[in-house]
Amino acid sequence: MTPRPLRSLLLATTLALAAGLVPPASAAPPTDDTVPAAATDDPGCAPEATVPRSVSIDRPVVEVAMPLSNPCAAPRGDVVVYSEYDRTGPSFGGSRWTAADDVVVWRFDDQVVPPGPYQVRTRLPGTYSIFEASPTTVGFGSRVRLTGVRDGEDVTFRLCAAYYNGRRDAFVPWVRDLVVQRLGADGVTWEYVKTHQMDAGGCGDFVLRDVGVETYQARASTGAKIFGRTSPALRV
Repeated sequence: MTPRPLRSLLLATTLALAAGLVPPASAAPPTDDTVPAAATDDPGCAPEATVPRSVSIDRPVVEVAMPLSNPCAAPRGDVVVYSEYDRTGPSFGGSRWTAADDVVVWRFDDQVVPPGPYQVRTRLPGTYSIFEASPTTVGFGSRVRLTGVRDGEDVTFRLCAAYYNGRRDAFVPWVRDLVVQRLGADGVTWEYVKTHQMDAGGCGDFVLRDVGVETYQARASTGAKIFGRTSPALRV
């Protein structure tokens, strides 16, 4: 029986080829070493896709709409958008979309698209020119929860963290350190309270003694493949 990740990759590739989204090898975009910097004599004539700074994968399929500006007034369907994995990372075949409208949809399959830095480039067919790349970062999403119960002057806190696992199509416990912060007297600055390690279940408990009513939050920093998260503020 074919393993699930391989089946997903084969299915995604088959669907993309059927839809005309992935060009054959002979139609691959030219490299930066072989193309000029602009498509026309007008340096301002460059189609551009509005790309988010980051894309968080938190479900099996994520679709990201990228509005397309086209000052060159090329006919609809003539602007091609390429996605290329950053050259500093692992090799990953680019995806291709032909814009039939003013918005291009970038579709992520959590088992086919690896996390990491990407570049989205645009091209006008017939010009053999690929325009300047727009960078973005793809990563798995996370969740952080902070709860607390007061007993007199003492507060018992519970922290939990989870991240989205693309192989399991689900959020799983995130065993890592979380930073607990308290809102300062200015109502703006967050002050460090402590760092607490999550257990195998992705949770942890601790007690603060002799404390008044304060506002707290918990933070997980961003890692190589997982985006960090801050819990909602808790006043207790």
